[in-house]
Amino acid sequence: MTKFKYSIAIGASILILGHLYVMNYNDLSWSNNVGAYLGIISMIFLLIATIFNIRDAKRKSQ
Repeated sequence: MTKFKYSIAIGASILILGHLYVMNYNDLSWSNNVGAYLGIISMIFLLIATIFNIRDAKRKSQ
């Protein structure tokens, strides 16, 4: 199960990089980049949740 959690964290990191790649840097307004912004925010929340989940699992196993 831990390998799955690490793969989720790696996948979220790759998706953040993908959103940063497709973002329109000439116009950083919300209307032009709403998908990229929401994708980055959601992947950051997913990373935080996964990190806390891994820490909790390690703490409970000790």
